[in-house]
Amino acid sequence: KVNLFQDDTLSNFQKESFLMMESILKRLEYTREKMIQSAIENGVTNRETIRLSEELDHLLNEFHSQVKQLSTSKQID
Repeated sequence: KVNLFQDDTLSNFQKESFLMMESILKRLEYTREKMIQSAIENGVTNRETIRLSEELDHLLNEFHSQVKQLSTSKQID
């Protein structure tokens, strides 16, 4: 695993963005697993499965937003 924080070329914003993205990825994986389990146990039309699917959509949008911000910040630097 690469330690990005030893890289002096990264700005604080970029480091914070990477941390945020890592956190979102962990939440994405956890939510995805819960959604799959709910779908298996309760069906795909179950309220909890749908709620988890919507939460997953929200996290994916959040992750995409972070990627976009990071890519914009790299173009500015």
